[in-house]
Amino acid sequence: ARAARLADAQAKVHAQLEAKRAARAKEEARLAAEMEQIRIKNQFLGANKEADERKAKLSQRAGAQREIIMRQSTVVDAAMAQASIAEKEVAQRRANVQKKREEHEAFLRQYEAQVAESEVVAADEQTELDASRQMLKTRLGIGYGWSPEM
Repeated sequence: ARAARLADAQAKVHAQLEAKRAARAKEEARLAAEMEQIRIKNQFLGANKEADERKAKLSQRAGAQREIIMRQSTVVDAAMAQASIAEKEVAQRRANVQKKREEHEAFLRQYEAQVAESEVVAADEQTELDASRQMLKTRLGIGYGWSPEM
């Protein structure tokens, strides 16, 4: 009976060990399947991460390009404003020079007209003076021996 009990106990232990081995094999298979799923998921996540990194780099490049374009636009606008101001300054200087030239020419014309008028007045006065001298010479006999050059 002891041998039967021993055989029975050994069979029971053997059955328990087989059950544990089967459970462990089943658990290992489940873990292997889970590890495979994790590996596949990590591949997808890695691909997504790479895609996200590419997307971030592209976005960063686009932002840098926008910033460069904005800076260039600002520089171009400032240069155009400066050029416009310079053109206006040149135009104003030309207008000022032209105005001064016209004023000077008007002054010269007025001066020449006044000189011509003064010459006419002086000639008229000289003619009147000569006529008065002549009259004095002929009527009164004054002026002989006297001349304006003396």
